[in-house]
Amino acid sequence: MRYQQLQIFRPLISKNITQKFGENRACVDGYGRIYGVKAGQRCPMSFYESIGMKGHNGYDISAILGEEVYHAGTFNGWWRTEVDKAGGIGVDVVSNEPLFFPFPIPTELIRTAVPYEQDGVFGFLHYVKMRYWHLYAPVGYNKKQVTCGTVIGQAGNTGASSGTHLHFKPKWCLKTGEGVASSNGYTGAFDLEPYYSNSITAKDHATWLQTEVVPLSDIERKDMIESLSKANRLLLELQKLIHKV
Repeated sequence: MRYQQLQIFRPLISKNITQKFGENRACVDGYGRIYGVKAGQRCPMSFYESIGMKGHNGYDISAILGEEVYHAGTFNGWWRTEVDKAGGIGVDVVSNEPLFFPFPIPTELIRTAVPYEQDGVFGFLHYVKMRYWHLYAPVGYNKKQVTCGTVIGQAGNTGASSGTHLHFKPKWCLKTGEGVASSNGYTGAFDLEPYYSNSITAKDHATWLQTEVVPLSDIERKDMIESLSKANRLLLELQKLIHKV
């Protein structure tokens, strides 16, 4: 059996990435208030370190309040709404099937990954969930089936957030959606950079996949061939004239 590999597109129309995986640009002051710093600046007190993390565990994209958020992964999955202790509203989309990763099994996945060879490449299979956070409101219900480009919520500023944005990331999980590898320093999340395209939205990608390709009729094919033949003859005549000059 051939398994799908992870691919992620932009989950909303806005595309300004304000923080990537592993960065430490979110700070916290003595009153517990969160604020950001520019690239290259250091936080007096890192928000992520204050909650036991090595750094930011996903991507942040600045957004407009209420902006539609799409499921960004190309895999089909099922929906689960989450709310954290700080009041942050989020949605998980758990893959229906495990995905194939063409590299050795990471240490933190030794107990949950399945070794697998695909197209002559040795790697492993594992379930993944895409997490979308700080939503103004989710748009769906638990166990709902989701495909790439499905609207899953509206961007917001709920929970531990310093401004309207979308926080999203892939996380390792079991078939049930339960997270694993939570002790990797990023709460079980992993860097989406190798799988991510910021050039088009997930919605546009899904629309392109669904576009019907209409085959040419025999008459249209004949006309096209004749037109190309005429263009080729004209090109040859032009080349002869150039050589005479």
